[in-house]
Amino acid sequence: MKKTYFVLLFIIFTNFVPLHSRQIFPPDVNGDSYFIIVIDEQSYQFTRQALIAYKQSIEKQGLPTYILIDHWQSPDEVKSQILRLNASHPGLEGVVFVGDIPIAMLRDAQHLTSAFKIDQDSKRFSWQKTSVPSDRFYDDFDLKFTYLKQDTANTLLHYYSLNAESPQKIECDIYSGRIKPPGDGPQKYERLKEYLFRIARQKNDSYHLNTAMVYTGHGYHSESLNAWAGSVLRYREQFPLLFSTKGRMLVLNHAMRTDMKAVILKELQNEALGMAVFHAHGADDTQYLIGLEAANSISQNVESIKLFLRSKLRQAKRRKKSVEAVQLDYMQRFNIPIEWFADIWNDSLQTADSILYANQDIYITDIKRIKPRAKFIYFDECFNGAYIHSPYLAGAYLFNDGQVIATAANSVNVRQDIWASEYLGLLGHGLRIGNWVKLRNSLELHVLGDPTFYFRPTAQSAVKDMINRQTIPDSILKVWLNGTDIPLQTLAVSLLFKKYQRNYEDELIALYEKQTSFNLRLEALKCLAQLHSKNFEKLLLKSIHDPSEFIRRVSAFWMGDIGRKAYLPILVDAYFWDSSSRVRFNAKNSIDKIGAREAIPFAKNQIAAIPKNFINKKNTHIIASLERTDKWLNEELLPQIANRHEPLKKRLDAARTFRNYRFHNAVPHLIRIALNPDEDSKLRRRVFEALGWFALSYKKEEIISACDNALKQNSLPITVKNEIIRTKARLLAGANNPILP
Repeated sequence: MKKTYFVLLFIIFTNFVPLHSRQIFPPDVNGDSYFIIVIDEQSYQFTRQALIAYKQSIEKQGLPTYILIDHWQSPDEVKSQILRLNASHPGLEGVVFVGDIPIAMLRDAQHLTSAFKIDQDSKRFSWQKTSVPSDRFYDDFDLKFTYLKQDTANTLLHYYSLNAESPQKIECDIYSGRIKPPGDGPQKYERLKEYLFRIARQKNDSYHLNTAMVYTGHGYHSESLNAWAGSVLRYREQFPLLFSTKGRMLVLNHAMRTDMKAVILKELQNEALGMAVFHAHGADDTQYLIGLEAANSISQNVESIKLFLRSKLRQAKRRKKSVEAVQLDYMQRFNIPIEWFADIWNDSLQTADSILYANQDIYITDIKRIKPRAKFIYFDECFNGAYIHSPYLAGAYLFNDGQVIATAANSVNVRQDIWASEYLGLLGHGLRIGNWVKLRNSLELHVLGDPTFYFRPTAQSAVKDMINRQTIPDSILKVWLNGTDIPLQTLAVSLLFKKYQRNYEDELIALYEKQTSFNLRLEALKCLAQLHSKNFEKLLLKSIHDPSEFIRRVSAFWMGDIGRKAYLPILVDAYFWDSSSRVRFNAKNSIDKIGAREAIPFAKNQIAAIPKNFINKKNTHIIASLERTDKWLNEELLPQIANRHEPLKKRLDAARTFRNYRFHNAVPHLIRIALNPDEDSKLRRRVFEALGWFALSYKKEEIISACDNALKQNSLPITVKNEIIRTKARLLAGANNPILP
C-alpha cells in the first residue's frame, strides 16, 4: 500500500460530493488495514488541532487513519460513506464516531439483546424508551434496516426496524466506538477537545496491563458465593500475571465492607491501575454498589424496617400517590404500629437517610470530584453507556481530569452474570478494546472512548497484530490450542469453530472431555450449543455435573430450552442436591419449561429419599410450585390466548409471556393459533414472534414447518408475513448468544 494510492482514493472519493459539504483527510502512513474517524462539521471546527493530534497518535501505532467530516443528516448517510470507502479500499478495521453523529434507535431486534424485552407496541412507553441505541447499525454490514422516523425532541435519534429479510444474528464486520461529550454549547466542545488532546498524549505512553480491579455489586450473583467464587477462578485463568508477584488483581465483593464506595473511589485513583471492571446493577447516571447492611439484632432489624417504610412513603409522595393510603396498607398487611412511622418528615432524619443511601452508590457527581486513573473501564451494568442522554455515566469517566481512555458499557439494560469476561484475557495480549467488543456481538454493548486503545503486551508482539486482524492461519491457531495460554486457546477454539462449524464438532467434544480450564470447557460448550446436535444434548448429561458452577448453571438452562422429557429426573436431582442456589434456580425454571406436571413424581421420589429430620418447606414446596405452574399454563395462559371473548390486549400479553417462559408443551397450541387465518392479525404476529424464541427447542422443526405452511396462505397480512419470515430466520440462525439465560 502506497501513500499515493491513499491520495488517489481521496480525490476519487471527494468527487462524489461538493468539497464544501464533505471533507476527507487520507492517512499519512501505510498499513495493511486502516481506521476511520467520523466527525460532524461543527465539532471539527472547534477541535481541529486536537482531532489531528488524535489521528496522528493512532497512526504512530501503525494504523492508517482517515477523517470524514460532514454535516451528517442521518445514520444512512454516515453508513453509506463507510461502505463506499470500504468497497473502494478493503481492509477497514474500525471506525469511531466523534461528536454529534446520528444515532440509530433499533426496533424489532430485541432477540439480539441480552435482556431488553419491553413491549415496543405499547402506547404507555415512548419510542425512545422502547428502542435500542446501537452502533451495530454501522459495524455489522449485513444487517438490513427500514427507516421509520426521526425523533422530534432529540433530532440526533433516528428510528429503524430490523428487516424481516435481514440476518437475525450479529456478526460484526468492523469495530466501532463513540466519543460523545456530555453537555451543550461551547462547554461540550471544550470537553471534547481536552479529551482528544489528552488521549493523543497518553497513546504515546506504554501501558501494560499489570494492575486491575474487579468489583461485584449486590444482587449481581443473587448473593451466591458459589457463583462469585467461580467468576474469580475464571479471571485467574485469563490473567495469570495479575495473580502473581509481577502484577496485582484486586477482587472486591460488596459484602466485604460497608464503606465499599470509599474503597472503590480510592482504588480508581491508583496511578498504576490499568483496568477496572464493574459487575453490578446500574442506571444512566448511577452505579449501584452495595445494599443495606444486614441486621444482626432485633433492634437493628426494627430500624431496617423503619428505614424501608420511610423510603416507601417518600417514594409515594414523589410519585404523587396517597401517602396515607400507602401507610395504611403497610400497617394492615404487616401489623406495623403507627409509632414506626414517627418523624418520617423530620428534616434531620431525611438528611441522615439521604446520606446513608448516597454512601452506597457512585453517582456522576462523585466522578466529577475524583481523577480516575484506570485506562480502560468495563461497566457490566445496565444503562451506564446510554449515550443518548446527557450526561451519561461512562461519559463522566471519559470527560474528566483523570486518565480513562476507553470504556465498554451498555446502552440499555443487560442480563447479569452471563460470562461477561469472555475473551477479556486477550487484552493482556494487546487486543484493541474495539476488537474485544466486536467479539462479543451484542446489540447493547459499546465502546465509549477510543476503540483503538490497547495494552502493550510484555511479549509476543506478533500475537498482537494477528489477534487484531483476526486472519490467523490454522497452523498458528493449532499451536495456540495445544499451548498453555488460555486466552489464546479460547480464541483459537472460537475461530476454528467459526471456520469449520459442524466439521469441528468432534474436536469440541474432545476439548470439553479433556480440558481442565473452566473457560475452555465453557467455550467448547457454547460452540456446541450453536450447533445444537444430538451430541450436544447428550453431553449436557455430563456437564450438568461439571465442577464449574457456571457450567452447571448454563447446562441446566440449556436442558430446559431443549425440552427433552429425559432431562426431568436429572434436573429434579440438581434442584434438590446442587450446592449452588443459582443452579437450583435454573433447574426449577427448566423443569417448568419441560413439563411441571410430569416432574411431580420425580420430585416426590426425591423427597421420599430425604431423612425425615432434614425435610422442610424448602424441600416440599416444589410440589405446590409445580402444580401452580401447570395450572398457570394450562388453565390460565393457553385458555386466555385461545378465548376470543377475552380483550385483545390480554391475549397479546399472554402470548408475550412465552418469550421468557418457553413452555414446550404449549408449542402445538401456539402453532394452532398462529396458523388460524380467522384470528386477529396482531395476535398471530405476536404468537409467531414468541415462537421465534424457541431456538434450542426439540420442537423447532415443527415451528419452522408451521412458518412454511403459513407463508402459503392466501391474503396473509404483511405484518404477519414479515414476522413469520423473521421467526423462521431466527430459528435457523440460532440464538444470537446461546449462553444467555
